[in-house]
Amino acid sequence: MTKNGGRIAAKDFDGGLFVVHPIEPQLSLKILTAAAQALKENPLEPPFDNFTGRKLHGLFLQAGLKDVSTKSYAIQKLSPLIPEAKRYIAGNAEWHAKIGTPYLSEEDLKQWRTHFDPNSDNYILDLEEFYFCMLEVLTIGTT
Repeated sequence: MTKNGGRIAAKDFDGGLFVVHPIEPQLSLKILTAAAQALKENPLEPPFDNFTGRKLHGLFLQAGLKDVSTKSYAIQKLSPLIPEAKRYIAGNAEWHAKIGTPYLSEEDLKQWRTHFDPNSDNYILDLEEFYFCMLEVLTIGTT
């Protein structure tokens, strides 16, 4: 609860943008699409919305907030990665694979996972050209 004229802010990510280079965009899009389809057809318990960021502006308006503003910004990670960043990226990649498994081929899953396996010849998190990007959204409104 905030007093009249107070400001409320919310920040969340949007799972529609999960860029990992040098993975082929076609593979990344298959993984993201499969995860989105799985979340829609078989919602998690407790409920989880991987696309909240894009909904914040509308939710603030529906709540009756005024002067609603929304800014999106990229969260980027470049080489060299610290161990925590590697765990974060690999964990997100595995989450997408796990959620999307029913809608993916074994070959797509294998190929995706080898990119995040430090024992694989396809491991990418130590490559100099590695690039990661995801989207965060910040929305602010006035009561």
